[in-house]
Amino acid sequence: MSVVQSIPDTTDTTYYGRRTGLIDQPDLSMHTNLRTVYFQQNDLFQVFTELFPPQLQHLNISSNRLTTGLPLIWQDSIQTLNLDHNSIPHTEFVEHWPSGLRELSMDDTSIKVSPENLPITMETLSLSGCNIHTLGYLPLFLRKLKANYNFIRKLKKLPHTLFYIQLGQNQLRSSAIFKYSLPPNLRVLQLDCNELTWIPSSWPDTLETLNLSNNHITTFRSKLPASLKMLLLNNNRITEFQPGWPTTRLQQCSLYIRNNCITENLLEYVRQGTLMSVYQDANWNKMTHHVYAKMIQYTFLKYTLRRGIRTWARINKIYQELLEVSMHPTRIGQFEPLPDWCAK
Repeated sequence: MSVVQSIPDTTDTTYYGRRTGLIDQPDLSMHTNLRTVYFQQNDLFQVFTELFPPQLQHLNISSNRLTTGLPLIWQDSIQTLNLDHNSIPHTEFVEHWPSGLRELSMDDTSIKVSPENLPITMETLSLSGCNIHTLGYLPLFLRKLKANYNFIRKLKKLPHTLFYIQLGQNQLRSSAIFKYSLPPNLRVLQLDCNELTWIPSSWPDTLETLNLSNNHITTFRSKLPASLKMLLLNNNRITEFQPGWPTTRLQQCSLYIRNNCITENLLEYVRQGTLMSVYQDANWNKMTHHVYAKMIQYTFLKYTLRRGIRTWARINKIYQELLEVSMHPTRIGQFEPLPDWCAK
């Protein structure tokens, strides 16, 4: 192990070692006042807890070259740990995470299974852009979960303390995410770009943001909570939008329902004061439905007519050639080829 020369102890609470070309971890074990260390964007292959400050609380070692060079046992004083943008294949070798850990971020790593043995004190877990297929054990008192851009299909029961869930760009089906009741104090739910086909009949009363865009939902009849401020349903297959409205109007709520199959004009909800705004571009309303229906009928009739003409021309040409060959056998193979428009 090669270690750079020790840095003199100072009264600073933060050490910046980012973008300094570090290959070996510096020895900060004598820095009793250090609470925060930044080692991101370097070339570290491994780290050692014995070289950390004894009272370290916040550690950022993202964007290095870490694979399995993580400590088996982390010191308990660490509260936030950032391991983003490393090539960590798994965390099975970690025997003990910091007992006081509150925030762990492992975005854009190579793990396929969510970390286990995490302390129950954890409040934030970020696992976006990994190769996770199954989201396993989650800390009991977790408050914020970010795991978008994965391949998640299965979920266990979510902690009831969650108030922020981001699971967009996965492969979740309705039966996986709605099998259990959602956390009662949930405020933000991001489920865009999944494989949802149906949704529950009601949502938590505290919900403020609900993103269900880019799914396969055909009907929306859920009861909306009075706290809702943003509802995103873009790029689904919704033909029927009949939500259960709360007793108080959603005057602070914006509805995004672009590119669906709705024929009615939902701006009426804005005029009634039920919603603050509605964005329904690229939808079917009654007028465009009538216009495009006529256009499709006309285009299809025109196509079939041209197809009939092409078929008649082709048969007539073949007939003329056969007739001439029967009367003049020397004409075989001397006819001009059929035009391309006849062969189509």
